[in-house]
Amino acid sequence: MFAATLRYDQPITEYVSRNIIRQIISRLISCLAIGSGVIVHGLILSITPRLFAINIRATLFGCCNAIGQLGTILCYLLIMTHDADDVTRKIIEGSLAIILTVICFVIPDVDGRELPDIIDDMDYFSE
Repeated sequence: MFAATLRYDQPITEYVSRNIIRQIISRLISCLAIGSGVIVHGLILSITPRLFAINIRATLFGCCNAIGQLGTILCYLLIMTHDADDVTRKIIEGSLAIILTVICFVIPDVDGRELPDIIDDMDYFSE
């Protein structure tokens, strides 16, 4: 039915609404983001044991996990504020991203000890 109504001299965008095109682009970008995240995670798992000590790997995996959790929180907030206007959504999403990033990097769980400045201090920190 669709092919019968499509003429060669008219662009396909007349038959497909802009909203559908935006959804297709959004889903394509989402698939690329998920795929690249899986690839990077696989590379981290396979390369880091050869390059870094266990203490540094644990710290890196903790940071990756924290950033992933923040991304999950932000995605749910994006879906919840979908009906709000664009300016309100941008303000909410931007402020939440900044607040969560500050919380992630400013308030680490270090049991009252100072964070190490150099890699050699990591052994002391891990005890």
